Amino acid sequence: LQPLLEIWNDESQADTTRLWAVDSIALIVYQNQPDSALFYANLQLQFAQSVNNKRWMGIGEQNIGVAYYFKGELSNALEHYKKSLKWREEAGDKRGMAGMLINIGIQYGGQGDFVQSQEYTLKALKIAEEIGDLEFQANALGRLGTLNFQNGNTEEAKEYYLRAYQTNEESGENKGLLASSLVNLGIFFAREGDYDEAIPYTLRAAEIFKELDGQYGLAVAYGNLGYIYGNTGDQEKELEYYMLALEIEREIGNQHGEAYQLFLIGQTYAERQDYPQAIAYFSQAQVLFQRVGDVTSLREAAKELYLAYKATGKYESALEMHESWVTMRDSLNQEAQSKELLKQQFQFEQDKKDVLAREELARQSLQRNALIIGLGLVGILAFVLFQNGRRRLKTNELLSAQKAEIEVKSNQNELLLKEIHHRVKNNLQSISSLLYLQSAHIQDAEMREAVAAGQHRVEAMALIHQKLYQRDNLAGIEMKDYLFNLVQSLIHTFDADPDRISFSLDMPELELDVDTAVPLGLIVNELITNSLKYAFPDNRPGEITVSLRQNDQTLELIVRDNGVGSANVKEGTSFGSKLVGLLTAQLGGKIEVDTEEGYQTRVWI
Repeated sequence: LQPLLEIWNDESQADTTRLWAVDSIALIVYQNQPDSALFYANLQLQFAQSVNNKRWMGIGEQNIGVAYYFKGELSNALEHYKKSLKWREEAGDKRGMAGMLINIGIQYGGQGDFVQSQEYTLKALKIAEEIGDLEFQANALGRLGTLNFQNGNTEEAKEYYLRAYQTNEESGENKGLLASSLVNLGIFFAREGDYDEAIPYTLRAAEIFKELDGQYGLAVAYGNLGYIYGNTGDQEKELEYYMLALEIEREIGNQHGEAYQLFLIGQTYAERQDYPQAIAYFSQAQVLFQRVGDVTSLREAAKELYLAYKATGKYESALEMHESWVTMRDSLNQEAQSKELLKQQFQFEQDKKDVLAREELARQSLQRNALIIGLGLVGILAFVLFQNGRRRLKTNELLSAQKAEIEVKSNQNELLLKEIHHRVKNNLQSISSLLYLQSAHIQDAEMREAVAAGQHRVEAMALIHQKLYQRDNLAGIEMKDYLFNLVQSLIHTFDADPDRISFSLDMPELELDVDTAVPLGLIVNELITNSLKYAFPDNRPGEITVSLRQNDQTLELIVRDNGVGSANVKEGTSFGSKLVGLLTAQLGGKIEVDTEEGYQTRVWI
């Protein structure tokens, strides 16, 4: 990255050279560090705008979309792909247009809108054929094969996949796309149950990806081989290929792919009825699915954990996972239910207005009859009542309109606040990514460790804001869920073996305001980090416990490990220990440390 950064920072370079440099930086980091890719892609877009280069503006919007895709924020990816398409159309960049049409089609397909997906992909194929671009023709054909496959049109899917493969062979320009078409054929034959046909296609794809050092594609090929061998009953090869795919996903930093492989490995162990191993892998997958925002997969991980805990007799944990699974399952239908509720409410209000209108007509009829028979006094009184009724009706209508306006503004403010928390979370993740990039260039081990510790603290704060924009109550944080996810993230970061170091969370559901939750989260982050680093040397087994309870007006936090205890008092004078003291003082609390049996920190607020 350093030479590219030097080119970007050198203002004497040509504009297109500097744009190429920052574009290359984004492409290098978007799989491993999508937040950093987003940062550089925005720099690229801003510079392209300043020099009014529409083609590069399109490339910048595309890179922003790709970064959002790897972050798991698919609606944001689609929005920027469409902006990229617009700039490429204005620039007359037909090849770029074909690429964007394919990407937009992929996004619609991911949302289940296959009609829109096919429409955009066919447009891409038409442009690719017009300009004679075999690479994009093959790409579009492969995508059309997948669309037909997803919709059960197996014969059409097979035809498109074979055409994509033949076009790639004819082109010979892009071996990566050739390997991708082989992967697609392998997946197709595997899903059709023709494993003898699927294996050679997938193995050849893996060989090409190895030759190209295409780690992302190689992970996909290995994962598919795991699936194929699992369906043939060869569990040893199934697990072997899943593990190979997992190793690659971790190397390239693709957290979504890593989570998916962890989930598949968990399923393999569950099929073997090795539930402790299954639970360990499902738990790791759950943390990563939550981190990348894949709600559907997160729900499935909770379901698998529920079944695994139930099978081992851990009914309390099983109940917790069951509740989590049901909550997420129901939340996926929440939007449709909300629309139906609004429809029902509208109908109810309309019916009520109809009744009132009929009553008003009946009352006016009585008034008219009274006037006809000459009861002047009653007529005058009826007229006054009628006028008062109209004034009340107008007043009620005004109040209803004001109430509706207040509700709309309240909803807008809530959405705005959620968006603020979302952006704060994204900004904090960008800072975390920049710290990660910076640490890669630091040679001194102590300095590198200090930067990594700062990165963990930023991630702890980012998790707070993520929890806030995912909740209905924006004023508070549910601490049990937050601390569980925080600790699981740290265990994953330090690669702690769950069979060697166990973790327990002893606390009821407890909601705290943000001003209290953030310092408490940072305190727990420091103490758990300290335990994972120092409490269990030489592969010593142990347990870490976190307890948080509220009695009357007092909040009590206890973080305890049964590690080497007083042997680590020296480490307790580090910056982390001082930070815990400062944060406790910020909350107006007191702190007590006990090193007799393990290491225990108690904080009263």
